[in-house]
Amino acid sequence: MPWTSSVGIHWRTPEGSLIILPTFRSRRPNMAKKPKVRSTKGAARSRKGFPWKGPWGVILLVVGVLLLAEILWVTFGKGSSSAGSQGAGQGKSGASFKIDGFSTLRATAGWSRDGSNQPVKGKAIGDGPLRVHGKHFKDGIGTHADSEIVFDLGGRASRFTCQVGADEGGGSSDRVIFRVLADGKELFKSPVMTVEMDALPVDLDLTGVKELLLKVEYDAGSNSWGHANWLDPKFFKGSAPARP
Repeated sequence: MPWTSSVGIHWRTPEGSLIILPTFRSRRPNMAKKPKVRSTKGAARSRKGFPWKGPWGVILLVVGVLLLAEILWVTFGKGSSSAGSQGAGQGKSGASFKIDGFSTLRATAGWSRDGSNQPVKGKAIGDGPLRVHGKHFKDGIGTHADSEIVFDLGGRASRFTCQVGADEGGGSSDRVIFRVLADGKELFKSPVMTVEMDALPVDLDLTGVKELLLKVEYDAGSNSWGHANWLDPKFFKGSAPARP
């Protein structure tokens, strides 16, 4: 009688011989594809996104607000406050202001503390008071060589008076020259002015003059300091008062 084991099927012949017939199990490979298991790390990262919440979010928000405030200040606040402090509007031709009803066509300076390179009214170009050789002045125009200030007179002014001097803010190396030109014709030229010199008076006839140019230049060979002041500038209309 045959019997089975782990080897196969066994039986004996009538002659007593042992025959083993091995058995084979059919193992078909599993052809089904295993489902891909996605990593949850990437999904979690994409869902989480940038860490807006938490301390990093607060820091980034504060930095963004500060940058925006700086941009707005530079674009709008600084320019308007500078113009307001100088009593001047800012345009392509530099600062503009009026003296005795006469407006400037253009006004430029070689340097200014606020970086605008524009003359300022009522104070020195270095942002301090108008000072010439120890004397303070309340009224005037502070500027820096090389400087040009052009007034539109239209033939309506009869006389112009002022004082000129090197502002003490320029230090001992301040050496400047003042010039006044009426319709391109030079009416006045100062000697080289330093901080050790008193203000120099200017008194000019402007009958029929359309444009008046107030010009400040460096002394030849000097370009380190050029702080200059046009002090107590005044325009007269009609009959000019008698000179003192």
